Amino acid sequence: TLQKQDYQLVRALKSLALDKLGKHEEALKELSDLKEKNPTDETVLSTMYLSYRGLGKLRESTECYQEAYKKFPGRPDLAESLFFSFVREMRFKDQQLHASNLVKGFPKDERYNYWFIASIYQQIPSDAAPDNLLLNLVATLLRKSLGEKKLNTMEKFLFFLEVLDRQGNHEE
Repeated sequence: TLQKQDYQLVRALKSLALDKLGKHEEALKELSDLKEKNPTDETVLSTMYLSYRGLGKLRESTECYQEAYKKFPGRPDLAESLFFSFVREMRFKDQQLHASNLVKGFPKDERYNYWFIASIYQQIPSDAAPDNLLLNLVATLLRKSLGEKKLNTMEKFLFFLEVLDRQGNHEE
């Protein structure tokens, strides 16, 4: 017999196939019915995301991840998937708030602090003045990370240099 999550996966795969066949209304109906079941299995949710993406309905996918995360806030897989749902939708403020929750909920994972800082940076307008408040905040947080030896990858270090460059700080 099929377990509940297996049945949900079958329905998610069915919605994906319907979408690929051009049966968008049927795919949406399948997804809607499945969404009402509030799935929490990562495989089911990621398959639903693929269907929603194909249908141009990213918001619905994010809502599924939000419901799953509410049920299981201690699961890092759901927490990260929700964060990346906000990223896909370019919901920078939501990214920042969720990354802050990740830092508090999973303090041993240093990536979340970096995600938090990057989420703030994404909210800074491209034409922001060098003394922009958010830009200064990002620079301060990155300096603190540097002092704690947490800028331990080339990506993070280059990010810090980019922030300093935007501030016109070529001496540090």
